[in-house]
Amino acid sequence: MRRREFITLLGGGKTTFINAITAAMGDYHKTAPIETFTASSHDRHPTELAGLRGARLVTANETEEGRRWAERRIKALTGGDPIPARFMRQDFFDYTPQFKLLVAGNHKPGLRSQQPQRFLRPDPIHPKGHLKGPPCHGVALRLACISSAPARRSQRRVGAL
Repeated sequence: MRRREFITLLGGGKTTFINAITAAMGDYHKTAPIETFTASSHDRHPTELAGLRGARLVTANETEEGRRWAERRIKALTGGDPIPARFMRQDFFDYTPQFKLLVAGNHKPGLRSQQPQRFLRPDPIHPKGHLKGPPCHGVALRLACISSAPARRSQRRVGAL
């Protein structure tokens, strides 16, 4: 079975890192509310999923302490199978998600599942709060600062987007 992967950003430096990546992605980037990917007592409206169609990178920000992942939804979105969605007052349609999921926050939501963690495992990245060298202003300079930092596993992983 294929491992479902998504990326989590924890700690300092998240906003600068996300701003640089999303600026480079342009129209291929979509933002989703964090509630789309965390468990709640009620179902979310399918318009949230419809808005992600066509994206190559989806980001969600600010995880809350004590929350859990919506495992079923994340498995469906990262599993490569078609999912049903619809826009407001329109018919349902199916699409196959083709995006990498990047979730940023200070707290790591838990997993409730007793399954082996190989089926759903966030890949954590801990960006440095401060990069050495000149201050990074503007998108082009931020990307240059990120690419000139020492190659770490996290940067190689994000570079594959």
